[in-house]
Amino acid sequence: MSLLVGPLVAAADAYEIFRACEVHDKPDIPVISRDNFVARLAHPWPGSDHEHYLAFVDGAPVGYVDMELPYLDNPGSVQVELSVLPGYRRRGVGRALIDMVVERARVAGRKTVVGQVLSRHPDGSLFAAAMDAKPGLEEVRSRLDLRTLDQARLGRRYADAWRHAVGSTL
Repeated sequence: MSLLVGPLVAAADAYEIFRACEVHDKPDIPVISRDNFVARLAHPWPGSDHEHYLAFVDGAPVGYVDMELPYLDNPGSVQVELSVLPGYRRRGVGRALIDMVVERARVAGRKTVVGQVLSRHPDGSLFAAAMDAKPGLEEVRSRLDLRTLDQARLGRRYADAWRHAVGSTL
């Protein structure tokens, strides 16, 4: 296996890696469109510089990283969004990308690399542990399955709310 990490040349390759990872890791969340992804590459939010890299195994793109280097807030950090195709995980691709990110962060005078991991997904948790990452802020995402709502109860609560709203305006 030959592994090569280089600057992003083809946005389509980056999007396909990103999309495949989002579908695999977060199947309950819709993936942004290719047009939106490419627009983010071309026109990122102001206040940060971005660097984008692809990892190739035997000539095929299998990993993508977006490094955000903020210069207004948190100028000592690098925000990282890392995607490695599920079939290529645990083969050194993510480590190669993170090693490159750490080196680029050092060159830029940054002291902290920050990324997100889904703790419910073993790939992310294992990778974070292998990188000796320390947990920071925990985000909890809750879901309400609307198909399971008691419609009769909901109707009664809605009617009761209208009784209490008499005389109110928006």
